[in-house]
Amino acid sequence: MNHTQTHRPTSPPASASASRRVTREMVHARTREMAVQAGRAPLQISQSDYERARIELTGESDMDRQEAVLDAVPAGLPGALAAWENEGGHPAVPAA
Repeated sequence: MNHTQTHRPTSPPASASASRRVTREMVHARTREMAVQAGRAPLQISQSDYERARIELTGESDMDRQEAVLDAVPAGLPGALAAWENEGGHPAVPAA
């Protein structure tokens, strides 16, 4: 691809996500490529470069990942954590 062409992110086919795992290094490498394509040094990356690279490679945004994590939390866990904190529990302070 030369500098006059514009790279358009596409979602990977469903079979691509099953056949290969996108690593953090792959996202970082693509983020550096995007910085260079935008006329910046490879280490002058932006949050938007990172987010675009993640979406391009995985088809999933950080918001999608955060929602999936929150959906996976057992229903009783937030209540149990609140009760533990109300009883004086704190992760940074060991119980006496």
